[in-house]
Amino acid sequence: MPTAVGSHDGPRGTIAVSIENHPDFIQICECLENKGYQVIRVTPASELHTAFTVELPDLVIMDHVEALKRLREYEAFQGVSVIFFTTWLDELILDAYQAGADICLPFPFDPKDFWGF
Repeated sequence: MPTAVGSHDGPRGTIAVSIENHPDFIQICECLENKGYQVIRVTPASELHTAFTVELPDLVIMDHVEALKRLREYEAFQGVSVIFFTTWLDELILDAYQAGADICLPFPFDPKDFWGF
């Protein structure tokens, strides 16, 4: 499991982001890049597993349950942590965890809250 995004002391990793162009997510991508992370934006989410043919990302941030299910079908992605953004509907949260999400965070959200998880 990765350390909190804001408190990482070692070399920065690669983060794959597969979320529509919502201003909050664009801001998170920009902040991650400013902190030294390599951010790779992948859309549509269904292309996530094909975007990494040489080296896997250290973390995936996404909001598509079906794409997460497909991603977890690939053995190489079994050990990659996934932060999943969803509305706080019990059914969606349960679906995301059953699909393989490591952490579910609410949407909409305040981007400043992202740095404390």
